Amino acid sequence: FLFFNLKQSLQFPASTPLEIEVPQLDIDTDLTISETSDQIYNAAYEYLPEVQSARLKLQSSLLALKSTKGNLYPRLSANVNVFSNYSSAADRARFVGDGGPPIPSTVNVGYVQGSNTPVLRDTELPSGTNVDGYNTSDQLQDNIARSISLSLQIPIFNGYQVRSNVQRSAIANQQASINLKDTENQLRQLVETAYNDAMASSKTYQSSIKQVNAREEAFRMSKSTL
Repeated sequence: FLFFNLKQSLQFPASTPLEIEVPQLDIDTDLTISETSDQIYNAAYEYLPEVQSARLKLQSSLLALKSTKGNLYPRLSANVNVFSNYSSAADRARFVGDGGPPIPSTVNVGYVQGSNTPVLRDTELPSGTNVDGYNTSDQLQDNIARSISLSLQIPIFNGYQVRSNVQRSAIANQQASINLKDTENQLRQLVETAYNDAMASSKTYQSSIKQVNAREEAFRMSKSTL
């Protein structure tokens, strides 16, 4: 009957002869488990994607909570600016002072009425030289300006909204912590169940091996008696 079912499964005609060859398998009879359930759990904890995802979500929620709490405190900002400018209209002949002492001089301020006699006045002219132009690099260097500004923001009117955001972030952090704990518990239960099943199967297998050996020995003794 077994041969008939096998032929039907292989879609062979019932009249086809079959010769069954039993393979020789080297089965390791030592199926003891050297690791403990805690060791297996720790190894799975480090590499299982579900656990890693739950741990990263907990870390992310903790950073989000810290960031949200930062909005409860005053915020001081500082800005520093350095700038310059250039004008093509300034690129012409000009006088450049050198910072030296004034130079005594006499200038013509007019003429005596009815004659060409000049009216002179003593004065002091700044020390310096006349230059022909004002190129780009000189303008950018001479026109450098700097500014600094401070800004202070105090959360007064939006304080309730910020506190609500902090509470929501805290709840999300607690939920992420609970999810991680649930994932850890599920993993531990899965590992311990599989470990106990494997240990029970190993004991059953060892017991079956002993029974087979005992029956073979009994069969051998029966043959020797006959």
